[in-house]
Amino acid sequence: MSTHRAVDLDGDGALDAFVPEPSASDGDNEYPFALYLSRGACGHRVGVIRGTLSRALLASAPRSHGLPDLTTTIERSEQDDPRVPAQRRTTQITYRFDGVAYRERARESRVAVCHHCSRIVCRNTRIQRTSP
Repeated sequence: MSTHRAVDLDGDGALDAFVPEPSASDGDNEYPFALYLSRGACGHRVGVIRGTLSRALLASAPRSHGLPDLTTTIERSEQDDPRVPAQRRTTQITYRFDGVAYRERARESRVAVCHHCSRIVCRNTRIQRTSP
């Protein structure tokens, strides 16, 4: 993982920094990124988000204190029992800037069940089947 400068959150023309802050407890696709607004040579930390940022939603996102709400996605494959079809959990998190930092505003999770049990590796969850 590396620092990303692909989004201008505050519309000042300078790309802002998304700096990875991995830890041993992070799960699949649950990468935390610290957000820094660029001001000249300085970066001002405005919070931490987890997951993959949906850049497509930025243009139409509501704004709070001059910054857009951010929506991230975390996808996780789960299969505790090989006799039961695998599940794909998708969690969508919305963050809102409160004037000081981005804070989680909403979280929604959906679970889909893999019904491709005849496959060796499920094309939806990428989980390898361990028994027939």
